[in-house]
Amino acid sequence: MVRPLAERLRQDGLKVWFDEWEIKPGDSIPATIEAGLEHSRVLVLCMSAHAFGSDWAQLEAGTFRFRDPLNRERRFIPLRLDDAPIKGSLAQFLYINWRPAEREQEYAKLFEACRPPAKPKNVDAPGAGELVSAEAIQLDLGWKEADWRVYCTAFDADRRRVLVCGQDNSIWLFDLETGQRLQVLKGHTTWVVEVAWSFDQRLVLSGWYGLTKSTSTSEQLSPMPRTVHG
Repeated sequence: MVRPLAERLRQDGLKVWFDEWEIKPGDSIPATIEAGLEHSRVLVLCMSAHAFGSDWAQLEAGTFRFRDPLNRERRFIPLRLDDAPIKGSLAQFLYINWRPAEREQEYAKLFEACRPPAKPKNVDAPGAGELVSAEAIQLDLGWKEADWRVYCTAFDADRRRVLVCGQDNSIWLFDLETGQRLQVLKGHTTWVVEVAWSFDQRLVLSGWYGLTKSTSTSEQLSPMPRTVHG
């Protein structure tokens, strides 16, 4: 009864630990089961008259870590195989009815409960979660390190260009693949402390710091970025 279920779950794409497949001749049965529990995310406990036999105390103890309500990384799913009364502390848990007449309609519920949780998608941050390159890119600032301080940066949506603002009161546009300057936006009379791209990546909103307040303005980027030396 249990083996066909394990085979079906595995055929449907789940990674299943089943004692008959994992315990080899000469293995310590308790140690192998403990290792299986340690590396499992979901425990499906098949409850039956046979399971509630002489090894009941050990069986109940083995389910403890999965029944901990504070352990959100794991899930405990009781599966009722027959009409045997549910014993002990397991009676408080909602079970899946795996008696013969209910199995087909209950399988979808069991499969969904065993599936790994879907990874969250962040639609506001293209490429979120991707591995960041470990390669350092040297930007051609054209200033001595002692004479230049960066106050803010902003990457474009494709992470191919970056805006850099420093104490020369300008906004510099760099190509991240080459490190070369593409454009310099001038006009601020003091330090630029905030910068952001527009949604279509054609405008830059910048803010500079005055003596009493901060002010903002927008700058038009060249339709085709060009290299500016200065």
